[in-house]
Amino acid sequence: MATLEDLVKNIKKKEIKGTYIFYGEEPFFIDYLADLITENALEESERSFCQNVFYGRDVNMASMRDLCMTVPMSFTSNPRQLVVIREAQDCAKKMDILYRYLEKPLDSTILVLVFKNTKSLERKMPTKLATVFKSELLKEKDMPKWIQNEFKSAGYTIQTEAVQTIIEYSGTNLERIHNEIGKLIISHPAEKPITSQDIQQSFGIMKDYAIFDFTAAIGEKNAKTIFKILDYYIKNEKTWPFELLVGNIFSFFKTLYQIKLAQRINKSMPNLAADIGKAPNAVWLLDKQQKYTHKYTLAQIENALTTLAEYDMRRKGMAGSTLSYRDILFEMILKIIS
Repeated sequence: MATLEDLVKNIKKKEIKGTYIFYGEEPFFIDYLADLITENALEESERSFCQNVFYGRDVNMASMRDLCMTVPMSFTSNPRQLVVIREAQDCAKKMDILYRYLEKPLDSTILVLVFKNTKSLERKMPTKLATVFKSELLKEKDMPKWIQNEFKSAGYTIQTEAVQTIIEYSGTNLERIHNEIGKLIISHPAEKPITSQDIQQSFGIMKDYAIFDFTAAIGEKNAKTIFKILDYYIKNEKTWPFELLVGNIFSFFKTLYQIKLAQRINKSMPNLAADIGKAPNAVWLLDKQQKYTHKYTLAQIENALTTLAEYDMRRKGMAGSTLSYRDILFEMILKIIS
């Protein structure tokens, strides 16, 4: 099983050959590798004739097998073609037609099979001659290191507080974080460390309306601040979709619940951080959140968690709700802080 680091290194060196099979539950790494191969496998002059990108739902597997077994037309001494099947999970049930090719692949064909949201490959799929990468979901405790590496690979450094600002604002949305980092480093001097203020400005976070200020206001049950920020979110629904807000509030109350239980048995915050899989440098966040525990009883925290789950279902139409974005937010928050 190939590692992400080795794959990226080899692809950037244009050491690309044979069959690649990417699958797993984290779509960001899968798309990243597939795009990287597409950018580096062929020269610009070869792409018009030798690059073929398909989507699983549209694939005729017999034609695909024949294409892979065809030596491409090329003006170079080493003819190669790139064949990419994106969303390959949509044609997985008929892919056995391609299995014979996978057992005896053609040297001139670079085949990339991209499976999204797939925990495992079909057991009978021949993978012996393929480069296989499984894209695992990134755990919350591993997010700081990944973000730091993203900046490091671009030649930048980032302060710890700035890393936490990214996590609190974007959660584990790797695609969003990756894209925002790309925008930030275009205009930021490489010799100057990235600060929390840089993140707030570049990621489009208005400090008064950042998600952690919103959860802090909920923690304090400060209705005036809560509804001031909510009013801003409602005016900017595309930037602050319901799913983003619910996800962050749920995470806030889940952690608050864990802190409340830890307090009952006098467990320290470093020990709690280790137990719930948070990085050691995130202990200060638990310390910061402890101050909200006197505002909520365990029953009220449990009510908040069930309320968030209920309104998430209603927003998705699973409970017959017809409330607008504004009304569902106001109603949900009132139930939580009342």
